[in-house]
Amino acid sequence: MKPCRCLALAFTLVALLPNCHPAGLAAPSAAKPVGSLVEGYVLHQNSDFGPVVMSVSKNAMRMDIEKMGINWIARAPKWQSFAFNDDSKSMVSRDYTDWKENLIRMPGANKKKAMAAEFTLKPTGEKEKVGGYLCRKVAIYRKDSPQLGKGAQKAASKGKSKPKSPYPMGYVWISDDFPAPKQVSEVMKQLTRVDVQKGVVLKATVLKAGTYKEYKPAFETLSISKEKLPASIFEPPKGYKVVASEIDLMMGGDEEPESLSSLRRRR
Repeated sequence: MKPCRCLALAFTLVALLPNCHPAGLAAPSAAKPVGSLVEGYVLHQNSDFGPVVMSVSKNAMRMDIEKMGINWIARAPKWQSFAFNDDSKSMVSRDYTDWKENLIRMPGANKKKAMAAEFTLKPTGEKEKVGGYLCRKVAIYRKDSPQLGKGAQKAASKGKSKPKSPYPMGYVWISDDFPAPKQVSEVMKQLTRVDVQKGVVLKATVLKAGTYKEYKPAFETLSISKEKLPASIFEPPKGYKVVASEIDLMMGGDEEPESLSSLRRRR
């Protein structure tokens, strides 16, 4: 597999089944702003798997992943996670030690985790603001100093200069000042599949397929706003049925979607 494709796969963590929703799956509904309020931040983000809204307080966080129809919550003191589907009224819960290794368990998750271990980070010395926060730009390299893939070899044969080896497979922008619990950093590691030891990743790019100098966005924080947030949005829903996996969560529980059933009948 081409090195650039490996990194692209590594960045695309949870969008492996974007078209397997039940027909007409609606975007996750926002919790009603009732009860007490807490100080926090709202991050509007974009990624290979669509828009994400992240809400962060001093001791809790929440992600609304519209394309997958999933809401995800974790909170102190144990930081147990609750992923739920408002449309199917179903939910999956995982311990902190579990989800910090695999945020949302999907097919290929272990493979992507192994690929993440192949990369190392190197500071560029450059800084840039993302969402109003100053970030340090860090280059991502393959530990095994990859050779040029076929696409890059073809580009080189057309007269383009061959890059030095190793060359960056991508870049991440890391904020050391964004006020968030360390568990938010763990989530960002999962979203980018880059093992950042300090700070919060707010942006990431990946090498375009068939190139060695052009990069495309893989994950980006578009805006960050400080707000008073309803404490209720960090509470897991009541009365939802517990399902075994995120696949069941996306499929609406134990019932197989009609689209998949029809495919099986055609085999």
